[in-house]
Amino acid sequence: MRFSSNSSTNQYPKRAAAFGAAFAVLTLVLVGTQCSSLTPKQRALREVAVGRALTARFAKSEGILQNAQATSYISLVGESVAQAAGSSGNEFHFAILNTDKEISAAGPGGYILISKGYLKKLNSEAELAAVLAREIAHVALAHYSDSVLTSGSVIETSEEGSEELYEMIMNGDRPTQQVADADAAAAFYLYSVGYDPNAVVAILDRGIPQKNAASDRKAMLQKVISENGLTGSQTNQARFKSSLRGI
Repeated sequence: MRFSSNSSTNQYPKRAAAFGAAFAVLTLVLVGTQCSSLTPKQRALREVAVGRALTARFAKSEGILQNAQATSYISLVGESVAQAAGSSGNEFHFAILNTDKEISAAGPGGYILISKGYLKKLNSEAELAAVLAREIAHVALAHYSDSVLTSGSVIETSEEGSEELYEMIMNGDRPTQQVADADAAAAFYLYSVGYDPNAVVAILDRGIPQKNAASDRKAMLQKVISENGLTGSQTNQARFKSSLRGI
């Protein structure tokens, strides 16, 4: 299975990433408090193993869209957001699921998936960046329970951990606080890159519903955007439509 990853090619304008750096510090704190029985190297190996297995699980159930132009475009947008998240040192991998279901998913180790059905619901590059930013936030903020990474051998962990994540993603059962944190982080990431952070608000009703998300989710996010003065004007609708034409 091949993924397009273009960390060295970033065509998108950037703004100062002060807020992204703040979230990077938070990432280090969270990672440091999880899975203390694992060394950093052991944790990294297990994250990649689970992320690959999760991707394989989705590939088996939904298929991977073989469209080089669209995948490259998704990767370029995703990489620009990942850098704003302070995660440029990690290797992110992006792929499009070949299904009309509305799915976005993040696996440990930087494996980010979005379905063509979800892409068809989006209206601009800013909205695409918003979806990818939320998934990247789950990786950057280490939104995985200890059981996902520590149950047995690496092989056992990849199988059991990926299945646990698959069920959580498909059922919309991610913990409420993780959902809120990812929403807020995504708004900061988009601000850092120059996209309109309100694109995160616009896409909240799309994709798989989060059963545990707070009922005032939009209001909470709008408060974060307003109180922190997060602004941006980029939407890049024309580029979005031309890059994904025909999927």
